[in-house]
Amino acid sequence: MLQVGTEGAAPGTGSGVHVTLTCPDGTSVTVDLDGALPEPEALLLLAEQLQDSVLESTGGHPAPRCPTPGHTHPATPHVSHGTLDWHCPMNNGQDLHL
Repeated sequence: MLQVGTEGAAPGTGSGVHVTLTCPDGTSVTVDLDGALPEPEALLLLAEQLQDSVLESTGGHPAPRCPTPGHTHPATPHVSHGTLDWHCPMNNGQDLHL
């Protein structure tokens, strides 16, 4: 379950958005995005932290999986023109996947 809110800010985070992901096993992670953080950086931070949490909860199962056939590693988040894409970390972003 994914929850997004603006109340209950963690100390030192200032205003912003707070996203909590709760996994099926009951574990959860909250990402606090400071309102002063530029939007592309906030998107990337959110994607990286949520991906790390999902990888931990699935025992390392790649999520999202790399879009390159035969690759078993997870895709890497990338922000371009305000849009978050996922790509193969070995292909320099040439292989985009949503």
